[in-house]
Amino acid sequence: MKNKEELMYGCDQTNRLFDDLADSTIYYLRKFEVEDYEFRSAMSIIEQNKEELVEIKQRAKKA
Repeated sequence: MKNKEELMYGCDQTNRLFDDLADSTIYYLRKFEVEDYEFRSAMSIIEQNKEELVEIKQRAKKA
């Protein structure tokens, strides 16, 4: 049970880091005026990783 709690905590911490990364990415990519497709690509990568994290957390809850 402790491992499950540690996994949930780790998922929550990682999710917060992804949010911080997204905020930083938005700031710097807009500051340097990158192309829209580059911006969307970067944000898509972050979002995909967040979705994978949610799936891992859901599987852990079911286990």
